[in-house]
Amino acid sequence: MKNIIFLFTLTLCLVTRSASYIDYVSPYHPVVGDSGMVVSQNRLSSDIGIEILNKGGNAVDAAVAVGFSLAVTLPRAGNLGGGGFMLVYIKEMDEVFFIDYRSQSPLNANLKDIFQKYNLPRDYKKIDFNIVKEGYKASALPGTVAGLLDAHEDFGNLSLEEILEPVIRQAKEGIIVTYDLNKAIESTPQLLKDVESKRIYLPNGKPIEVGTRMFRNDLAKTFEIIAKNGKDGFYKGEIRDKFLKAMNENDGFFYRI
Repeated sequence: MKNIIFLFTLTLCLVTRSASYIDYVSPYHPVVGDSGMVVSQNRLSSDIGIEILNKGGNAVDAAVAVGFSLAVTLPRAGNLGGGGFMLVYIKEMDEVFFIDYRSQSPLNANLKDIFQKYNLPRDYKKIDFNIVKEGYKASALPGTVAGLLDAHEDFGNLSLEEILEPVIRQAKEGIIVTYDLNKAIESTPQLLKDVESKRIYLPNGKPIEVGTRMFRNDLAKTFEIIAKNGKDGFYKGEIRDKFLKAMNENDGFFYRI
């Protein structure tokens, strides 16, 4: 027991001694700038944000462009089929605005129907939520496009066409598949269950290889429609009809109202 106490005490002493030279005012090595900064989970998307700032766009313009670009560079998270939240601080007004664009459950995906169709127990603690973990029944009504476009409409400076131009170009020219993207695809075997997902991410049944170029012409067309028609371009017309067709063919919850 004495040995254990001694080792513990020694460890505390070492930590205390080390803290004296690593615990200074700014230990996390921040980057400081006075002309704008863009940070996201992918450098290629951040570069597009910088391009928008250099065009004369403001912070919201850059954020919107980066948000759309992440659908190309970070498909596992930054996708048009998702949703989220945004805080916008307007310095001149000294006010913070909150935008909620979380995905919403389809109107016909109510718990009563799910309980009856799948004979689920009434006690939610016993429910197997894997039923809606993947596949078309797991899809909620996307909020990302509506939220980003609302932010642009309320606070943006450049036109939507100007913001989406580099994003469209990126999708058409393609991106080089990184180790991170390759492993993300490899770790998502359910992609093999969907024809389109398999075509894009797993040609020949294997994750698209590191160092190859991944083109997203289909996504570029979606961006072009959004740039031209705004929210209606995504939630109505051709794109909506494709959503509904896929849902109907795969027993999903979406339906036309």
